[in-house]
Amino acid sequence: MVALASTIPPLHHTLYRGSDRHRSRPLPEVYTPRGIYSSGAFSPQGRLLVATIELTLKNFEEVVSSNDVVLIDFWAAWCAPCRAFAPTYEKVSLLYPNAVFAKVDTEAQHALAASLHIMAIPTLMIMRHTDVVFTRAGAPREKALVKTIEKVLAKDAPDAQRHTKDQ
Repeated sequence: MVALASTIPPLHHTLYRGSDRHRSRPLPEVYTPRGIYSSGAFSPQGRLLVATIELTLKNFEEVVSSNDVVLIDFWAAWCAPCRAFAPTYEKVSLLYPNAVFAKVDTEAQHALAASLHIMAIPTLMIMRHTDVVFTRAGAPREKALVKTIEKVLAKDAPDAQRHTKDQ
């Protein structure tokens, strides 16, 4: 069943937490207000818990400077690969609560995308301590995205930058 994020029905699943196991029923599918397909987590009140934030010229400096790790997905509504990558990005964002997962709508934020030299979409950029440590055009699969994030989190910024240039 598909519902609008603003009219999400009450929570219909339960999370079971144990020391070594996490079980849950499938999460409901929704469309976010921006029209991006998403399967997100829901609060006990049935509200969609936003796993990503919208990045703009106005909030870019604040978000990047006040967080250690920021992942940025550059996308556009007309881009089919961008829409296909959105659920994966949202799902993986729930695995890393200490990192900020942001999205930049390149149609609405031309200047921001241009200032970061974005030439194709979707593009994933990872910033650590305000430095760009990873940039790649294309929509990675979930395992590849997790592996990339783990590498960036495990290394210091200069090593991660070298890793990006080698690929």
